[in-house]
Amino acid sequence: MQRVEKRKHNLKMHSKEKYQEKVQEQEEDRFPEDQQDHKKKKHNQKPQYREIKSATNHPSDFLPSYLRPFVQHSYEDFFISPSFDPRLVAQLMCEGFLPISNRRHLIPKLHKKRCVIYPLKRKIECKHSESSTSDISTYESCVHSSKSTTKKAKRFLFTVNQDFEAVVKGCHVQHGVSWLHPPIVEAFRVMHERTRNEPGTGITANLVGTNQDDDGGDGNSTSHKLECVGLCPVRLYSVEVWNAATGNLAAGELGYSCGSIYTSLTGFTAEDSAGSVQLVALGRYLSKGSFDMWDLGMELDYKMRLGADNMDRILFVSTIKKLRVEDQNAELKCDERMCCKDIIVSMS
Repeated sequence: MQRVEKRKHNLKMHSKEKYQEKVQEQEEDRFPEDQQDHKKKKHNQKPQYREIKSATNHPSDFLPSYLRPFVQHSYEDFFISPSFDPRLVAQLMCEGFLPISNRRHLIPKLHKKRCVIYPLKRKIECKHSESSTSDISTYESCVHSSKSTTKKAKRFLFTVNQDFEAVVKGCHVQHGVSWLHPPIVEAFRVMHERTRNEPGTGITANLVGTNQDDDGGDGNSTSHKLECVGLCPVRLYSVEVWNAATGNLAAGELGYSCGSIYTSLTGFTAEDSAGSVQLVALGRYLSKGSFDMWDLGMELDYKMRLGADNMDRILFVSTIKKLRVEDQNAELKCDERMCCKDIIVSMS
């Protein structure tokens, strides 16, 4: 009797092991990358390595401590705050967060990967003059443009900060309210007015660092105090592209700058090809100025065709901290209507 029971038990355990092996094989087929990580961990005999690594890369780790009383991590790459104060929005922009919203909350996002063009221009030629000891450098934009887009660009004109309200309306018409709800539009409007009007500095964000002080005078214990270590102007823009023949607004976008970084928020197109022309003209115009990086947000095919690459979150945040103090006078300005083709060709 005991032998029979034992045999039944062995058969049951054998069947269970077979079932687990089958499930594991199915999981390997669905998630081969995870299985490779599992084999690597088993080979290295470090089962906790992956958990430690992922913990240090958790999105909440990138939220500065001084912002935590106002902003909390929500889920995945999203954070949440009940405040739409333009000063808070500017601080989040300065730390690399893309500010979006729902009806009631600010929900800034810090992507795992950000789609960027960096650098915006590259040196293509150096000539040494016989009459001078200095080198002459020539630069070209890293923003790509097709021959078709360049040809169509002659039909459109380019401006900056000429019609914020019309650009917001165009985004609502094309995309619906989406994330561009009234509270965040109002915050952007305040920032835009302070960018457009003198002195044109937008909202000034504080650059916060830590200062290490002795705590007890014994040389062993220290305390870390947060302090303002600098300032950075955050400017918000509306970019417009007009039909040269009719004078109608054909495309546009909202964006902002932080130091020598320009970030595109959202945009629209009301005519064929106008959206493509607007993006290329904007990219080439940024290349002509003091901007070093164009942040395009999440990855999409048309952004990659412009010349963008993905930058992981760790590198992106460190690059933001570097470039936000690189050239704080970098500003997007274009008061007169310029031919988009002239802008594109001038940096080609």
